[in-house]
Amino acid sequence: MIPKHRCWIIAEKRMATVESIFELTSEKFAIATNNPDFDLSEEITETNPPLIVYEYHEFILMQSTYQDKQYFFEADRVEVSIANGRIEYGTIGIADGCFEILFDNEIFDFGKYRDYLKCYTCNHAVKVVGYANPELLGDKK
Repeated sequence: MIPKHRCWIIAEKRMATVESIFELTSEKFAIATNNPDFDLSEEITETNPPLIVYEYHEFILMQSTYQDKQYFFEADRVEVSIANGRIEYGTIGIADGCFEILFDNEIFDFGKYRDYLKCYTCNHAVKVVGYANPELLGDKK
């Protein structure tokens, strides 16, 4: 099963799968992720935990959507086949509750740099090629 969330661990500069989300207060929460250094051959101890808990200020949470038999997460880098046969690259983002692609270059003559993800997934035109560092994402208009 693909998770609904993943996160960028700021201090460790790595992407992690979110196993659980815990509410600390009505405005703050924590997450538990898999420990990448967990050793199955050793006993579970304080120094060898299977999960690591991070507080709200230690990570950037990203949600996913399922379209065209694929999962897409915020900050995924994608390759997109544009209608005229051109290949363009962009990053998945969310605006006004909708998943969108923030293109690296202008995709049409009228200066469009962003478009809804669903406009391209219905034509099987989107492929995930990696993920961007969320700390480096800017708001491209």
